[in-house]
Amino acid sequence: MVKSCTPISLNQTCTPNNIEIQRLIQQILKINLNPNITTLMKKTVLPFFLFYLGVALAQEPTITWQKSLGGTGEDSATKVIQTSDGGYLAVGATKSNDYDVTGNHLYTDEEGNQSNTWDGWVVKFNAAGEIEWKRTYGGSSYDTLKSVVQGNDSFYYVLGETTSTDGDANLSYDDSVAGAAWCLKLTPTGDVVWSKTLTASFLNLEPAWGAQDLMLNDTGDLFLAVSGYMYVNGGLSYTDGLIVRMNQNGQILSKTALGYGYHDKFEAIAPTSGGGAIAVGNTTINYFADPTMGFDYWIAKLDSNGNFLWDKIYGGSADDLATDVKQTPDGGFIVCGYTSSNDLDVTGNHFSEVQNGYLSDYWIVKLDSSGNIEWQKCYGSTGNDEAHSILIDSDGNYVVAGYSSVEDGDVSETNGTWDVWILKINQQGDILWEKNYGGGWYDLASSLVKTTDNGYIVAGETYSTDGDVSTNIPEPYANFWIVKLSADTLNSAESIKNSLQIIPNPTTEYLYIENGTETSSKATIFDLTGKKLSEIENSANQIDVRHLSNGMYILTLESKGKTQTFKFVKE
Repeated sequence: MVKSCTPISLNQTCTPNNIEIQRLIQQILKINLNPNITTLMKKTVLPFFLFYLGVALAQEPTITWQKSLGGTGEDSATKVIQTSDGGYLAVGATKSNDYDVTGNHLYTDEEGNQSNTWDGWVVKFNAAGEIEWKRTYGGSSYDTLKSVVQGNDSFYYVLGETTSTDGDANLSYDDSVAGAAWCLKLTPTGDVVWSKTLTASFLNLEPAWGAQDLMLNDTGDLFLAVSGYMYVNGGLSYTDGLIVRMNQNGQILSKTALGYGYHDKFEAIAPTSGGGAIAVGNTTINYFADPTMGFDYWIAKLDSNGNFLWDKIYGGSADDLATDVKQTPDGGFIVCGYTSSNDLDVTGNHFSEVQNGYLSDYWIVKLDSSGNIEWQKCYGSTGNDEAHSILIDSDGNYVVAGYSSVEDGDVSETNGTWDVWILKINQQGDILWEKNYGGGWYDLASSLVKTTDNGYIVAGETYSTDGDVSTNIPEPYANFWIVKLSADTLNSAESIKNSLQIIPNPTTEYLYIENGTETSSKATIFDLTGKKLSEIENSANQIDVRHLSNGMYILTLESKGKTQTFKFVKE
């Protein structure tokens, strides 16, 4: 639900309600139509009004369906994708072997006693959210899956970690002591085509651990974001960020390590134009100079061969942890994560003075194509807020998912201890909408993906059994939580975005529709109170507005079941 605030002022962060919007409309129209008001005032105030009107008309997504899956052990989803058949595939880990989970590779101790152990878990859904198949992967030790992509051949490539010497991983005993990153190729029905563990001997480098993410570039190569490590000084572990490039047969094409301090690793990787990649993670580059300094955001650009082109480090004096990144249409990058800092590169953190340094905000950083900061903003509350996934919506804006814990600041209407918190911001970082999803306990989002129906699919974990969460598992420790969300109203016109446009605007007599490859089947005009003024079927390319009084109006154009909304001015 959208919060209200009175009066409206430039320094407020909450969203005006309908009454306030109507008051603002009246004032703006008087300003815009009054010839005695300067042009500068019109150019300054009208864009401000249009932004707030857009926010007020925005409607956050609602839950289409949700699934809380798992057993009486712990189950956590880390990644979800939409599949080529219109369904969805989620990966993660499970320590269950009942209810929705079967086939856990049990651990057997020296006395023959068996117990559940961590397995990788993959669940395939159809478009309606019904389970098509599910399967555990791993051995009798620790196994987890972190990320998945689907190739053009419909096969899945999955990345995780393992310490098992049996089952699907089959490490040697020496390798199992340290563990290894683990990559599998699966058929569309979940059968293993190949399984590769990134051990020291396989990489001809330090062994890879801390597997986090993978991607496919334009030429079909896999890029794996993992951590390479070596033991130094009596067992103290130093880690480097490691990017491994493989073909779809599991053969290594290149491997490159980069690091600066005590602990450096990549958390996410995304494709860029030209077949390259952008990776983000965390570095302790300042640790040895000042051990009180925490982690910093670490962003690295790679070419199509996996070579590092440049890297950038940003943050404050406390911990700053980058979790996801995407390349933006302008060639730059948008990075999400969370920060406990409020100095140096970080401003606007919401934490209270009493809890300074221990709680975090979403921290969103927009970079140019060379990795320089264009803008940065903190979002959240005085509690703990962590962003874990970001996408670029088809309208060019950004949608971010993670979790929140307190109902203040930018966060409204929390449901429980932690909620899945999703917010949409425009390209300048202003909040368009925000909403919490969850029940009365802990609910977290780790992955957010745009779907072909203009909605979203979310994956994470839930400890709740109420509110937005329904499950047949009594008192689960934690479950996979997969949530399908509807489109927001800002995306209601998605299929005809950039195809239908109106000119001129402002206009005196007619509006003309520039329709590209689409045609408008119906045009409807509303005033700013929402009253319908006229409706034109088969509107073709011209709309007569001579009968309208001078002022601002809303026009909707329908095409192939989709609706695009415009604001226009009649002079």
